[in-house]
Amino acid sequence: MKASLSSLSLLELELLIRSGDILIKGKKATEGEAKEWFKDLCIALKQYNISLEILECEDIALSAELRFKYNLSFFDSHYAAQALRRGFNLISTDKAYDKVKGLSRVMPDSI
Repeated sequence: MKASLSSLSLLELELLIRSGDILIKGKKATEGEAKEWFKDLCIALKQYNISLEILECEDIALSAELRFKYNLSFFDSHYAAQALRRGFNLISTDKAYDKVKGLSRVMPDSI
């Protein structure tokens, strides 16, 4: 299975790390620790040949429609829009995606 990652997920990760909702080494990361963590992530993405899907204008338009229609969160609506527009399965444990017509969700442990 070829996997790709929404470029928007990197922004979400950075926001969560900066807020302290995601801890690095068991604590809120300093700027330097966050920088090193992302450098390591970039290496891992290349090592596992995981490409980035760039957010396009049409993705943003569809995400607004999905937020309204399915009451999805901001980031969930963007990930759903990208997957729908590209015909991708979405790898997630989040059941919120199950209500989106035409979207296929795959559990991570099934891969």
